[in-house]
Amino acid sequence: MEVLKKYDYNLPIITNQKDNEYSHLIKHAMGLHKSLTFHVARHSFATLAISHSVPIEDVARMLGHEDIRTTQIYAKILKTIINQYSTKLQNSIK
Repeated sequence: MEVLKKYDYNLPIITNQKDNEYSHLIKHAMGLHKSLTFHVARHSFATLAISHSVPIEDVARMLGHEDIRTTQIYAKILKTIINQYSTKLQNSIK
């Protein structure tokens, strides 16, 4: 939140290469052992947003996708989400 406030909620545009450099620093600061890149971050964000019931259409807008099919590549539909929707449907039928 401090970074967002610093830039008055208007973050500067950076290149993928620069983002990957920052991601590399973050990875080491956090002691992560897996790869952390711009692509991984976008994929993780999309999956996390969908797992918290953010509609895929909104996730597509957040990622700047014009075609929702592009978002579906990033967003893995998790079993927990499928179970949630199944339960909601089952309850509405009862």
